[in-house]
Amino acid sequence: MNSPTQNTLSQEEEKRLLSRLNRIEGQVRGIKNMLSQERPYTEVLIQVNAVQAAMHSFTKEMLSHYIHTAVAPELGDAAPHITTELTDLIQKALR
Repeated sequence: MNSPTQNTLSQEEEKRLLSRLNRIEGQVRGIKNMLSQERPYTEVLIQVNAVQAAMHSFTKEMLSHYIHTAVAPELGDAAPHITTELTDLIQKALR
């Protein structure tokens, strides 16, 4: 099995995920600016919620990729069924 620390992302996948993280980073900077500008807490909290949702989405994508590239090859014939089940479970757990 691949080492948990081994990066098995293709260049395209890595570029897409880094782009997503850059957007999240921009959202966090926006929250910092909102605090400096003394924006209403409700507006700030809406943006905090958006960042949390974006991080959950990122986490789901990373876990799904790990399951399909590192775990599935070790499961043999049972891989399609188990990976689908695991991915569905993760999607539900991280809502």
